[in-house]
Amino acid sequence: MSPGVLLTATVNTQPHFIPEMIRLILPLGDQPVRMENTKPVHGTVYWRETPIRMILQGPLLVTYGQSLGSLVAQFQSTRAEGVGDELVLAEGTYDLEGVLPKAITEVFSAKEAMGGVRGTVKMTRTQIGGVLLPRSSVTMKQIGRGTTNIPGLTLQLSEPMPVECNLTALHCDGGPMIATVHAPTFKISGRDVHTSHGLLRFEHLKTRGSEWQAEGTVSVDGVRLDSSPWALSPSTWAVTFAADQAAIKANLRIDLPKHAEIMTGRIEQPLQGKSGMFHGTIGPLTFNGAEGRLSKIIRGLPSSTDIVEGRFSVTVDASWSGGLSNSMSGMRIISTDAKVVGEKLSGYYSDYVVKGLSTTMALHIDKADAVSMIQPASILVTSMRSGLEISNLAALYQIRWPFAHTLPVIDVKDFQCDVLGGRVTNPGLVVDLNEPPFSTTFFLHKLDLAKVLSMEQQRGLHGTGTLNGTVPVTFTSSGAIVKDGRIEAQPPGGVLRYISAAEPSGDVSESGDQLRFVEQALNNFHYTLLRVGLKYEETGMLDLSARLEGKNPDLKNTPPIHFNLTVQEHIPTLLKSLRLVDEIRGSIERKYGRRL
Repeated sequence: MSPGVLLTATVNTQPHFIPEMIRLILPLGDQPVRMENTKPVHGTVYWRETPIRMILQGPLLVTYGQSLGSLVAQFQSTRAEGVGDELVLAEGTYDLEGVLPKAITEVFSAKEAMGGVRGTVKMTRTQIGGVLLPRSSVTMKQIGRGTTNIPGLTLQLSEPMPVECNLTALHCDGGPMIATVHAPTFKISGRDVHTSHGLLRFEHLKTRGSEWQAEGTVSVDGVRLDSSPWALSPSTWAVTFAADQAAIKANLRIDLPKHAEIMTGRIEQPLQGKSGMFHGTIGPLTFNGAEGRLSKIIRGLPSSTDIVEGRFSVTVDASWSGGLSNSMSGMRIISTDAKVVGEKLSGYYSDYVVKGLSTTMALHIDKADAVSMIQPASILVTSMRSGLEISNLAALYQIRWPFAHTLPVIDVKDFQCDVLGGRVTNPGLVVDLNEPPFSTTFFLHKLDLAKVLSMEQQRGLHGTGTLNGTVPVTFTSSGAIVKDGRIEAQPPGGVLRYISAAEPSGDVSESGDQLRFVEQALNNFHYTLLRVGLKYEETGMLDLSARLEGKNPDLKNTPPIHFNLTVQEHIPTLLKSLRLVDEIRGSIERKYGRRL
């Protein structure tokens, strides 16, 4: 057949001379076929053989499908042989371009798939062998399954991939295969996930009838999860998998630039409705120094929040019903158990500086209804400071968080901490953050008056004594309320000494005499009673009523002295209400009309 000869016909993909696996890819129904040659094609027909045998040799280009249709297949043969209506041998190159059929898109839960696949092939009666060439690609749009949605994904072959198939036994072997993955943005549970580069590698692909096997690795760089206002720094995800017709088993690893294996996991997912399982570990993360801190892992943290020392780890075991053959809406969490461990964590949050926080939580999620702690856990904090130094904080706590509620319920027991040379305790309280108010009482034990007075580092005021008290607190949605709080010095009392830095006054008025008398009395005041009543409102208004009884032994002819002082001040927190020194001094100044 001379060059330039053009043959056209309309055929249906059902003829037996087209192998079944090829017919699955080609569009169904009547399709135009175009044959043309640019070089001579030689053919031989063996009429005497039954059935008739025909051989063609030469570069014959066969185009199948409409140019504007769903898929166009081109085959450039170098040799072809047919016996009757059966194609028994074909060699050449092929090129598939266009929209892939519905059977392909359903496998990936995609609305549309575009193919651009090219390679070499040699087909006999029972065997197909060939090579997929680089730059072959498949682009899928709107891949959706459950809570995952991928607007677009492209796989492009970067190295040749050999394939061998036995059509009679339905055996196929392929690989290794290396392809780049391009999916810049997708959504998981409504959150945007961004990637910069991906790589898919199949070590081998095998089919044996209805059975199949695949092993490989998926790695994705620059993974960023939008979880405003903060997000994990760009990470590298690598999944090593082995799959067959029964199940998929995979190992997950996530690395950060300065933290290798920040997360590892093992997934086992049956494909036919059985329960799947996951075991994962976060960390352990070691925080140390400028580069080894939480703000280097999570971007967008406020500058006033960070973890700078200690170790942190999480282990998770989860199981769910339903396989990948079901829709994701048919998959249900059976149970999830997690263990969270913090060891000597140090950092800061807003105005609070925390050192040496240690705790271990065992969490359980049952049927995705609620997350709760299996048993009470202890928390220990070496120190916490926000104007007031608190040390050796310890408590037992247990958390339950129904997912139907906005916030968790926390049961706290045996709270205690060291503060101002003494101790604060609380037998327990249930904190239901969804339904305030809730009330409890804090007990003060043996607070050191000298430490209380030294908090503000006031010049000239010193004291000794031990304070005890009770502070009933009601927590509301907008703040805290204290009513009838009581603080009292432990018998036999103590000593207050105040030396004014002000110059002696020449005031000869009655108020001046009273002020000098107060200064003299407080110069060496031995008190037998120091009692403070405390009230605090949601608005931040603090009311203190203090009573002092005692005398100055240096004033021998002076009877016992009683002081009654009332202080009212607007303050941001209850702890800062311990700044009593300024208020006592201000109260005296207001009462006697002169600055001390």
